[in-house]
Amino acid sequence: MRNDEISLLWQRYVDAKRRGVEPYFDADEIEDLLEHFESLKEKKDFGYILNLGLRLHPGNQELIRRACNALMDEKRYEEALRLSNELTTESEDKEMIRMECYCSLHQYDCAEKRLAQLEKQQVSFLENVCEYLCALFSDASQWKRNLVLAAHCARLFPDNLDIRDEYCYALEKTGNYQEGILQCNEVLERFPYDTGFWYSLGRFHFLMGAFEEAIDAFDYGLACGSSDTTTEDIRILRAYCLFMNKNYEKAIEAYQEIQTGDDAVDLHIKMLVADSYCRLSRFEEAYQCLLEVINTPISDGDTYMTFVNCCMETGRESEASAALKKGLRLFPDNMGLLTYQALFYLDEGKEEEAVKIGIELFKKVKRLAGAGQDEESPAQMPRRFFRDIVEGDAQTAREPSSVEELIYQCINNKSNMN
Repeated sequence: MRNDEISLLWQRYVDAKRRGVEPYFDADEIEDLLEHFESLKEKKDFGYILNLGLRLHPGNQELIRRACNALMDEKRYEEALRLSNELTTESEDKEMIRMECYCSLHQYDCAEKRLAQLEKQQVSFLENVCEYLCALFSDASQWKRNLVLAAHCARLFPDNLDIRDEYCYALEKTGNYQEGILQCNEVLERFPYDTGFWYSLGRFHFLMGAFEEAIDAFDYGLACGSSDTTTEDIRILRAYCLFMNKNYEKAIEAYQEIQTGDDAVDLHIKMLVADSYCRLSRFEEAYQCLLEVINTPISDGDTYMTFVNCCMETGRESEASAALKKGLRLFPDNMGLLTYQALFYLDEGKEEEAVKIGIELFKKVKRLAGAGQDEESPAQMPRRFFRDIVEGDAQTAREPSSVEELIYQCINNKSNMN
């Protein structure tokens, strides 16, 4: 409908309100007004017209559907669920509304029971409802439920890649990596040019620590030539796999080819490039990378630790000291920074202060070992450079005989500190 026609309809509404009477519009005119105000995101006027339409045409199915959606937008899910019962014909829209309401109200059992009823009735829109419910369970982080649901739906509709993708995601979230690899391979046998499933396959290999296999999967995914955002994700994780596989030169090359346009992501990439340079003992290049990162909000304690290390390695002692002070002020519990602080204390002849830090560091290492934390986990990177301090099992390691034994073993093992 043209804007001038919409304006005439709206003027009829305004004139009637001025006279203190309720205007009348037929159902089609109500629909035209609703579409107009919806396109303009005029929620207030949209609500007025919707309520008017429901009063004038109480059994109109399209208006009831719109009202249900409006209630869900306002998170009034119980009201929307009740109103959905006024949708007299079984339809895809009605079931989608019910499923969203059930999940938003945490009534997941009801959603599953309703899906089972629809499957028994063999409704024509079952596949779409299955796909929608799998996505809702995923959004609600109902990974164990989705593991069962998505597996069942994938058996019903094996060619629905969205359902298969939700199943793989549930497998990843529940730690079923080997099954995820099998599922991805099964899909890729039938759809060999699907970039998304090559990415998923690579992720499963990555999570299992099989970096060579992950890189191979990512290379196949990139060869598919997709132009979507998945390609950028593949490039980033592929570069990280090269890094984890200790192929630092190629990791640097791979990272330098990535331009996401997202400043935060690009800065994180700079940090990873700097880390790769450090592993190659190319500290000046690492230092130059970190200069772009160190004063940004994404910098963490490990960033400052690496920066201090680069400053020390390139003869910038005063800059290292200033960065260390700032890093400790921002991240007072960072183990790498505390280690450097202990070394600085030793150089300054402050043995007692160094001893206090050294013993506390040793205790932290033993606590981490006692918690059973995986020292290869990216989240535990600060622990990794302590591995040579403790001899064998950290649980049975002896107390160091001197602080020098603790501190210098750590500092001299610089390849583990970055």
